[in-house]
Amino acid sequence: MISIVGGAYFEYCHFPSWDELFGSGLRAAIALSSISKNISLHTISSTKSEFILNVYKSQFNIEIHSIKSYKSISFSYLHPLANPYVSFQTSKKEKLPIIKLEAENILKFGMIDALSIVAGKNVVYDPQSPLNPQLFDENGSTAKNLVYICNLKEAQKLTNNSDVIKAGKTLLKFKFVVASIIKCDIRGTYVFVGKDYLYLPPFETKRVWPIGSGDIFSAVFTHFWCEKNLSIFESAKKASLYTAFYCENKILPLPTNLISSYSFKPIPSKIKSLKINGQIYLAGAFFNIQELWLINEVRNIFTSKKIKVFSPYHNVGIGPAAKVAKKDLIALKRSQLLFALLDNLDTGTVFEIGYARALGIPVFGFSQNYENNNFAMLNGTDCNIYNDFSTAIYKCIWEFAKL
Repeated sequence: MISIVGGAYFEYCHFPSWDELFGSGLRAAIALSSISKNISLHTISSTKSEFILNVYKSQFNIEIHSIKSYKSISFSYLHPLANPYVSFQTSKKEKLPIIKLEAENILKFGMIDALSIVAGKNVVYDPQSPLNPQLFDENGSTAKNLVYICNLKEAQKLTNNSDVIKAGKTLLKFKFVVASIIKCDIRGTYVFVGKDYLYLPPFETKRVWPIGSGDIFSAVFTHFWCEKNLSIFESAKKASLYTAFYCENKILPLPTNLISSYSFKPIPSKIKSLKINGQIYLAGAFFNIQELWLINEVRNIFTSKKIKVFSPYHNVGIGPAAKVAKKDLIALKRSQLLFALLDNLDTGTVFEIGYARALGIPVFGFSQNYENNNFAMLNGTDCNIYNDFSTAIYKCIWEFAKL
């Protein structure tokens, strides 16, 4: 049996549309309900969420223990790679409810609406807080065998180490810890046990739905480590594969037979390290608020993932056509890949795409109205165009890493 401590939060996304009650704890419980015999969820419920939780309890045969709260928490995304707006607010004087749990196998997620104190034999801890992660034992939680699963920012904060290898090894020195796992987003995952560590490259999938992917990794790892008695390394490999399935298909609960049921054949990425050399040329119109906002958004996403980007607007600016065009084309020649924003079919962007293809530079693009636009020449010259924003970004970086 696995006992899960974590949130049950509403999630909203505008593009693509998403309106569900999940959150880390509930998503993990539902994900495992098909492959694990017994799942219990310990969470906080509101009047709004309680009815849905009871439906899920019956539908997925999950044991749910909840503390009632008058607050309903939601995470709202414009798109899956955006920073969400979180509805929850609390004052310093307000005391959060405390969830206490003692069990053999525990998956503990950090929560924004509760504190949890756990005691277990085998415990997996996912802090769920890049800005202010808490140590597992900070509030008195204990474990015989503890595994930290962090993203890179959380690991850096917890250990005061910017280097992923040093951070992973430092986590191993923390109380109760037998292994540490650091997820580096598009660059894969590092698993640390004793003096050894394993690098797992990410899987390239047909589509990418990133919201909740970390929850799936932690849940699947816990299942294979605690219930199937697989090694830390083997459990992490399973977790990585199932996470790729979720990102591609957005299906829960997870299938009992992953490969045969869905003909799922993800490709391991060629990314081998945290550093990716070269630069991406960002092509797109920037002549009104909407266009400039999207240029800024894409540029910020690439730079947040440590990808060097040349943006004509940011790096050259607006000026005489002859002067601006010359500088832009010089930068394009020095780039390894072009990423284009195509909905307005701006003539400058189309020219840059043709120039890039003439030079043999790969082109990836995003068009929300892809089905309604005529991209015959772009498709005929092996340009890669996607109508899903997250997929376009991830596909671009996976290809960029190979160059």
